[in-house]
Amino acid sequence: MPPEPVPLDADLTRLAQVLMNLLTNAAKYTDQGGHIWLTAQREGDHVLIRVKDNGIGIPADMLPRVFRDVHPG
Repeated sequence: MPPEPVPLDADLTRLAQVLMNLLTNAAKYTDQGGHIWLTAQREGDHVLIRVKDNGIGIPADMLPRVFRDVHPG
C-alpha cells in the first residue's frame, strides 16, 4: 500500500463492492493454502489496485470478456 494516505473521489460503496468481488473470486478459485495478494500504488493522480492469486486462473480466451480497460473520460 502507498506509505501516505491517498485521497479518493469515488463511490465508496461501489469501490467496496468491486474489491469484495475480486477478493471473493480469488478466494473461490484458489485452493486452501494458496495465496492472494492485494496491492495498491499511486500512479500520478490515479491509484492502481491489483489482486493476484495462485488459483486456477481464467482461460486466456475469456480474459477480454471478463475484463476490459476502463479509462476516465
